[in-house]
Amino acid sequence: MTRSIVACAVDAAESSIVRLKTSGGDGFILTECRTVPAGYALLATPKGQRALKKLSEHAAKWSGEPLSLCIAHDTYHPLPAYFPLDATDEECRGYSRLEASYFLDEPGHYGCDVLPFLEESAGGLQGKKLLMFWPEAPAKGIAGAFSSRHAISGDSTPLKTAVGISKMSEGQTVLLELSGSHVLLVVASCGAISHFSHRRVLNRDETAYFALKEIAEAALPPGTPVQTRGALADRAMVELISRESACPLQPQALPRTVSISGMAQKTLQSPSALNAIMSAILVLA
Repeated sequence: MTRSIVACAVDAAESSIVRLKTSGGDGFILTECRTVPAGYALLATPKGQRALKKLSEHAAKWSGEPLSLCIAHDTYHPLPAYFPLDATDEECRGYSRLEASYFLDEPGHYGCDVLPFLEESAGGLQGKKLLMFWPEAPAKGIAGAFSSRHAISGDSTPLKTAVGISKMSEGQTVLLELSGSHVLLVVASCGAISHFSHRRVLNRDETAYFALKEIAEAALPPGTPVQTRGALADRAMVELISRESACPLQPQALPRTVSISGMAQKTLQSPSALNAIMSAILVLA
């Protein structure tokens, strides 16, 4: 039976609504994609209500369908932790809230992604997790614009989406995020993390310095492709890091194993459209 989902992704400077449905085989069909020049910094404030209303009205064309939401927050607080291997998702959320009470000043004001590492504890009884905390109030405000017409079936971030979509890739996924406020590097495969680093930065020079440092510390073999995203992943920055690291940088992309029909190539040049598509795939797959 054909299934479909609406997805909204909010990036730094733009946001997209897409609708994806299964094709009856292993592929997907993109039936709609609309991008507006309003990103997180605007939608997280009262001034962004007009743009948010425009997005919700476009999604309302498929009122009643579930909606997946992916938000690129401007602030993250990562924390590695070990949870019992047999812990359920609900138990992991409980453990995360407990960790937040020790880690954050106002733990009740944060949401959290719980992402698996490939690594286990020495005794094999615990699994390593990455707890990625982000401010919850803006996310609730954005989700609230859609909740009257859609059940929110997925709540994601670009990092969570990248780790999840890695299970559809033939090899490992390496993603470098250069947001302007942080440098984030993740290496993932089979839906789990093998390497993660996160640095807060103040300017462009620090972004370049720490991007090169994190790539070097990840010990990536020369020639390893590194996907990039973020406000500072422009041509000059990409050329600099590619030259100095010996790792070719390229825009974030769908795994080659994923087949989508009805999609113009320029759609994938939009970071918000790409993340909306990937978050929708993770719900439908």
